[in-house]
Amino acid sequence: MKFTVIEDTTNKLLRIFVQDSSATDGSGLTGLLYNSSGLTWYWIAEGDSSTTQATLATATVGTYTSGGFIEVDATNMPGVYEIGIPDAAIDATSEGSVAMMLQGATNMAPVTIELQLDRLGQSAPLLVDTTIATYTDAQNFTLTASSADNDAYNDLLLVITDATTATQKAAGRVSDYVGSTKAVTLDADPGIFTAQAGDRVQIFAVNNRVNLVDTTTNNTDMISAATVNAQCDTAITDAALPSLTELQTELAALGVVGSSAMTTLVNASLAAIYLDQLFAVVYDAGTKPGVEGAFLNKIIEQDGSAHRFTTNALEQAPGGGGGSGDSILLHSTTIATLASQTSFTLTTPASADDDAYNGRLVVITDATTAEQKCIGRISDYVGSTKTVTLEADPGIFTMATSDTIEILALSGATTSEISTAVGLTGLSALSSGTATAGASTTITLAASEPATANWYNKKRIVLTGGTGSGQSALISSYSAARVATIEGTWATTPDATTTYEIQAPETNIASLLGSVLTVSNVPVGEATGFPARIVQGDAYTAANGREVKMYFKDANDVTLTQFGSKIPSDSDFIWLLRFFKLPASATESAWAATMEIQGDENDWDVTDPAEPFLEIDMPTDKLDLLTIDDGKFEQKYNWQLILFWGTDVTDDDHELTASIENEVTVYRKIKAAT
Repeated sequence: MKFTVIEDTTNKLLRIFVQDSSATDGSGLTGLLYNSSGLTWYWIAEGDSSTTQATLATATVGTYTSGGFIEVDATNMPGVYEIGIPDAAIDATSEGSVAMMLQGATNMAPVTIELQLDRLGQSAPLLVDTTIATYTDAQNFTLTASSADNDAYNDLLLVITDATTATQKAAGRVSDYVGSTKAVTLDADPGIFTAQAGDRVQIFAVNNRVNLVDTTTNNTDMISAATVNAQCDTAITDAALPSLTELQTELAALGVVGSSAMTTLVNASLAAIYLDQLFAVVYDAGTKPGVEGAFLNKIIEQDGSAHRFTTNALEQAPGGGGGSGDSILLHSTTIATLASQTSFTLTTPASADDDAYNGRLVVITDATTAEQKCIGRISDYVGSTKTVTLEADPGIFTMATSDTIEILALSGATTSEISTAVGLTGLSALSSGTATAGASTTITLAASEPATANWYNKKRIVLTGGTGSGQSALISSYSAARVATIEGTWATTPDATTTYEIQAPETNIASLLGSVLTVSNVPVGEATGFPARIVQGDAYTAANGREVKMYFKDANDVTLTQFGSKIPSDSDFIWLLRFFKLPASATESAWAATMEIQGDENDWDVTDPAEPFLEIDMPTDKLDLLTIDDGKFEQKYNWQLILFWGTDVTDDDHELTASIENEVTVYRKIKAAT
């Protein structure tokens, strides 16, 4: 523990924390008394050749006793004690710093204290530290020991400390000093208290001169009010400013423009540049102003009695065929009736024109759980019945009536077009076979599949033949019994005649776009706690990488500030972060470290001593080592973090904590094919 105190302070109280060395959660030790068996307190000041033992004494919380040792509150602040620092430990003879240690009681972790002594005026050298020998008055006295040179201390800062009450101090400036008699004359009475012989005097190498004018007795260098007035009158005359009467005459000659005249002038100005059409109640499409290529002519047209934007203007709008930026929402409504997951009708109003929404992307939001959304592409639209046909089942959740559907003025690419763009064409299935059983939400895969839990999590299963053929779904969980549980339910329950194919990465348009959006939204730069997913190094800049803040907390969610007898700032505190790639097959071992990052005490942020945290930087060259198997979009890794003391991270006896570990998903950054 480190504290800063003013040198020569008296009656100083400090509060310290005593850790229970028998506890594993860093909790405090309660019940200690000043006379507990074995308890000792020693201190040594900078420059001392030996330690000094403090005499421990009983005390009252909040009241100073030299050597006092008292528990503050065993219930609400277990482990916190108040101690009374002996005055001799921090008096004028102690310079720089003082080290202290309390130890020896049963189950007591040693407590080290460093007192950094701060001296008043320490930014400037202390020239003299003596006392008043003879006192004449508040401005005149002699010193016990000082320079023999006349004027040696003239204009320097002088501090007087009351010998009776050390907390009273006064400051003054030396106006004259006589070396032969050691007589000091101050420029004024400090006025804080009445000094006397024996009071401490310190003179610092600080020039405290500020030249002041006594405005009561000496104002010869000040300008009189009469002089100021005369100079102001002269300045106004020289400026030749017009009189009030002259100003009023000139303003009257200008006249006042009435509101009617002003309206006429404004309307004429707007009409001259054709802006009157923008402010008109009805746009006159028959007599459009300007020439054929004018701005208004390009963006507005007439269809019967309706005035609308031209087709070209809409196409070039942000999100349209030729523009860029946010997409335009063409229509937002709900599903009225549902024939299947690819065919449904819209709630009115909606366009009555056939093919009005063909090729447009739609975003469908689950009315029950608004967080669930899926994306599809309209392949056909019938205006008379408001029937929408999607290119494919989005497959994210089971759509139902009342779900919200938003139609965007954004042409969606086909599945094959997206696959080509992101380089997914030609990928083979991960596995295929014949199921052994099925249920409404599950399918039991062939006996040849891996008997490893989570093996096919988040992969897509496509039913290629037999009962339920043509269906597909995402696998939400996979058990060691080879049972794959899907998201949603099967329309037709598969059975032992059903053939299947496991696919990865996604080739379904909605799920593929969902994956792209997920990767694009992975945050870059900083995370509190270890992230559940990260992206290969090419998703970050070389300078940025990823910074992770790790807090270490006990069972009561209290941040640990000490690990056994070690604190994060100790010079032999080290940490090791390792990544283990999960097996590529059911028989391959997972425990071979793929990437390691190691650091030391300099990676701890202890700005808030009560909430220290470890800052782990993962630069791109390290993240690039987290490889992803060919043909896969993501890879599962286990990460493991261990804290050590010493220099050898392979020595298990030096571990400060058990290993902290969890699973992380590493994503491949999607790139457009070239």
